[in-house]
Amino acid sequence: MKRMEVIIIDDIYRKLQEKCDKVGIGFPATKEGFELNYLQELFTPEEAEFFVKMKDGSQTAEEVADSFGEDLKQIQEILDSMSKKGLLFRVHEGTEVKYRTIPVIHGFYEFSMDRLTPAISKNFSKHYVRGMGKNFFGGEDPFFRVIPINTDIISNKVVLPIDNAAGIIERQEKIAVADCFCRTAGKMGPGGGCDNPLETCILFDTFADYYVENGTGRYITKEEALAIIKRSDELGLVIEVSNSDVVEVMCSCCSCCCGVLTAARLFPGPATKVMSNYICVKDEELCINCGICVQRCVMNAHVMAEDKVKYNNDLCIGCGLCVTTCPTKALVMEMKKEDKIYTPPAHTLMETYDYITQKRKNEGK
Repeated sequence: MKRMEVIIIDDIYRKLQEKCDKVGIGFPATKEGFELNYLQELFTPEEAEFFVKMKDGSQTAEEVADSFGEDLKQIQEILDSMSKKGLLFRVHEGTEVKYRTIPVIHGFYEFSMDRLTPAISKNFSKHYVRGMGKNFFGGEDPFFRVIPINTDIISNKVVLPIDNAAGIIERQEKIAVADCFCRTAGKMGPGGGCDNPLETCILFDTFADYYVENGTGRYITKEEALAIIKRSDELGLVIEVSNSDVVEVMCSCCSCCCGVLTAARLFPGPATKVMSNYICVKDEELCINCGICVQRCVMNAHVMAEDKVKYNNDLCIGCGLCVTTCPTKALVMEMKKEDKIYTPPAHTLMETYDYITQKRKNEGK
């Protein structure tokens, strides 16, 4: 009997993995089964089965109960419990509360911050190296976009509204901040992570509500949010935002812990060309080869060779960290040519997930 129970449980988690692999950028299987170990740490067998049975898209508790053919009260309790654990997304639309399944990233990986353990971090890291990482840049649409650290470093100060970090913050009515999941997980690893501040992930609107209601974030003012991105520039952290017209997530990422930046270095692909709408341009005559840009660049686009700084613009992701500290103004950010400008595929982040999901489905992935 015990052996049969193990087989059934394994089957449930495999079905969960297969469903997760169809959402957003996916969640591929590995030969070693690291993905199953990870999922078992987060989901009970009953929660895994519930997630698999849920339809795609946002639904009320009544709609879920109808599709399951089960008691509304029981379904409501499960939805509330799973969304509180970070396994489902929950949003208030007027007087209604709706729930939906979510990708692993940005989804229940980050939403389960308060349940993170060394075992969860270890299993995900193993899966990331063997399977998940390459999915970040396996398609034309990036998971996150890099935007310049501030508009002052852009030539002629011409910047798109969706790329203006300060402007994005100023437009918000509701802002929250949460600990960086990547750095929190990094501290559980053998190296102990880095010394960069944890409370750097900025959330807006429905994402702000979700984090605060789940106890993993706190509301902050616009001034506090602007201070966070200013400090990010000082510390050499890259500003990344969710790939949607309405920015709902803004991260301050370090090269040592960030999954997106790690993937950009390990798994080069089409998305690296559209991670940013800006690129660093260098004036060789003004360069004094001080090497500050070498220290600041997270992609090794600037390297020191024979006492001279060499710049490879193919590696530039348009963050601008090198530009803000160049003492001779030898570096400047410029907007890419019109045919290279990237615009998000959807209005909200959840709609972007749906777009990428459908696109991968059409491509047979």
